[in-house]
Amino acid sequence: GGYPIHINNPDVAQANDQFTNIFGVELTESYTAVYMSLTNNQHETAYFNVSQDIYITDARTGEKYRLVTTENCAIHPSKSILNYGSTAQFALFFEPLPADAASFNMIEPGDNGWKFYGIGLK
Repeated sequence: GGYPIHINNPDVAQANDQFTNIFGVELTESYTAVYMSLTNNQHETAYFNVSQDIYITDARTGEKYRLVTTENCAIHPSKSILNYGSTAQFALFFEPLPADAASFNMIEPGDNGWKFYGIGLK
């Protein structure tokens, strides 16, 4: 169980958003990256972003790890634009999870925030 760890298409036990998918996770000594995609098949133009307050937790210990930066995803109050029929791929970078973590949760506070539980790392 050492770094780096790469997981393609991790199992996700529960998610609150059917249009957003986690397609990869990478753990290193420096960060935990969550690679995601979002498809807009509802609105002519959609906007998305992430709260600076989003965090991940080690499912075993409950310890929280903060968001450090993003790639191709605006941080609230800024917005990223996604046209109808398009899919955006983006990454969220958090403080590093321990290399022996078996699963984690990603929680964005608020009623409309992303909530993914039981993201598998094995």
